[in-house]
Amino acid sequence: MMVLKEARRFDKHQAAVHEAGQLTVALASGIRGSARICKTEPANLGEEPAWAGQYSESSEAFLALVAVAGLVAEQWCKDPGVDPNDIVDWIECESLMPAPSADEYFAVPPDCPGAIADALKLLIGHRSFFDWSVRMLMADNAISAGSAWARFHEGDL
Repeated sequence: MMVLKEARRFDKHQAAVHEAGQLTVALASGIRGSARICKTEPANLGEEPAWAGQYSESSEAFLALVAVAGLVAEQWCKDPGVDPNDIVDWIECESLMPAPSADEYFAVPPDCPGAIADALKLLIGHRSFFDWSVRMLMADNAISAGSAWARFHEGDL
């Protein structure tokens, strides 16, 4: 039972990291947004529900670097010294699969490496906000656009 509980917490944490990455990079790019995570229905009877997330923004300008930020955040949390070029290589050899919402940005290889490097720089530069976002998503499952904007603009936490 403990293994299942740990697996559920890990899955929830991964969803929180992904959405916090997108929210952090969006706000650092001047785009107001919100994030939430929720349990999903299992695909097959007998399977445990997983956690999924959703980043929403109040702008029409969804940038490539916001699209890749969730995937970048996941890799950065696994290895704080990750090289953006390694992430590009893992995507190209299909070791990593971007979320479907980011597919259009990975169809143009020249944009991908720059977006990944820029997203990583923004995550590193706003680490305290990112960490706060992960904690909030784990605790409350959601961060409103207003609270994210206010917290982000409080300065470096």
